[in-house]
Amino acid sequence: MPHPRGRGPPIVLDPRHPAVKLLIKDMDERLLHPGTERVYAELRRQYWILRGRQAIRHHQLNCSTCQRWRAQLRVPRMADLPPQCLRLLCPPFYSASVDCFGPYLVKMGRRTEKRWGVIFKCLTTRVVHIELLNAMDVDAFLLALCRFIARRGRPKEVLSDCGTNFRGAERELREAFAAMEPQLKDQLTAYQIDFKFNPPNAPHFGGVWEREVRSIKSGLQVAVGSQSVSEDVLYTVLVEVEGILNSKSLGYVSADVADLDPITPNMLLIGRRDAALPQVVYSPADGISGSGSEAEATMSLFRNSNYTDTYPSGQIILPVGSPLYVGVSVEEVDSPFVVVLDDCYATHSSNPDDPTRYYLIQNKCPTDRRQVSVTKSGSSLHARFTALLFLLQDEYQDIFLHCSLSLCDQRSSSCVPMALASMFLYRSPDYTDTYPSGQIILPVGSPLYVGVSVEEVDSSFVVVLEDRYATH
Repeated sequence: MPHPRGRGPPIVLDPRHPAVKLLIKDMDERLLHPGTERVYAELRRQYWILRGRQAIRHHQLNCSTCQRWRAQLRVPRMADLPPQCLRLLCPPFYSASVDCFGPYLVKMGRRTEKRWGVIFKCLTTRVVHIELLNAMDVDAFLLALCRFIARRGRPKEVLSDCGTNFRGAERELREAFAAMEPQLKDQLTAYQIDFKFNPPNAPHFGGVWEREVRSIKSGLQVAVGSQSVSEDVLYTVLVEVEGILNSKSLGYVSADVADLDPITPNMLLIGRRDAALPQVVYSPADGISGSGSEAEATMSLFRNSNYTDTYPSGQIILPVGSPLYVGVSVEEVDSPFVVVLDDCYATHSSNPDDPTRYYLIQNKCPTDRRQVSVTKSGSSLHARFTALLFLLQDEYQDIFLHCSLSLCDQRSSSCVPMALASMFLYRSPDYTDTYPSGQIILPVGSPLYVGVSVEEVDSSFVVVLEDRYATH
């Protein structure tokens, strides 16, 4: 018993005794299941329980009320994708799903009749096909299935949630499909189609096509609203909604112009992003054919490395060894295209077909990085490079500069030329005095200063030395 009026030393108790456990439980319930420290502080006013905190914590770990109020919300793990979504080498609608929606009222003269919509969705490519039903019976559904097969091909399997868990439909629609289920299975065997229904009382099944039904209803609400239209108008609006759903992107749309556009269901079905776009014709060389304005390229010579002060047109006289800043620009080209420097060479004649050539840039890369540096290529409609002037054949003659360009489509590939690395050996630790090319003889124990340089036109890259080793 506790000391009267709370005076005197507290009573020492054994935490393993059943009466002490009941005392902890009673105090925890009276305080409405607070934390461990709150219960321990209240018990210490009258009792001294050996290892009291451990005893209270052990009780709260086994208390169902404490665990329920302190439970952490756990998000369930996503299950693996079903095999119907992973038919990588199969045509569209190989694994399809079907669902119905409606009814909608259509005007037939002076009277109105009900019409229903049926959606077929490919579970792999997310392509949508919509048909119109005149009635909710087996014959009307089989006619819609025949039209679907004639236009899209016969599916191998068809999934539906038309059992007792048919979501988002009217009672009439649900009862009609429940009556159709046994007859559909019998008649679809002639088509060699495996018709599968979702298990009953499983509302988490069929979310792939249920979400498309919602999108169709939203499009119909915007286009038609609550008014009654003719059957032709309703069917036309359904087909237009089908085209809108098949034109939506299947991936994330990047804000970077260099990234490729995400694929759409129409690209997998008809080879175009949108059915309203003209058909793309490819040449035998896999090039895009078409007509448009021709691109015009201009070459300019600059006095400074900022490429702002140009030399006047005509002959230019420069001392040997001085840098020459060359810029090439292309105008009137579509924005996805950029300019890439393929080859630049010098000759003694104005004929670009002169066989005696001295290449500054060959195969999109500088021939000698100590004399030629590419500043920009493959990133915009402007290309820049710097070259040190030298004598051709040790003669003071006129030098003509020729460059060949190419337009690269950033949407199909990376247009930045590949970088080439160069290794140099230096005599001093400040990496200024290089050894000549060839064999180098050094005494044992002397330091060797090695430098690696990469001439990269894209400044967002850096060089990382991964492995360093020597061989005989």
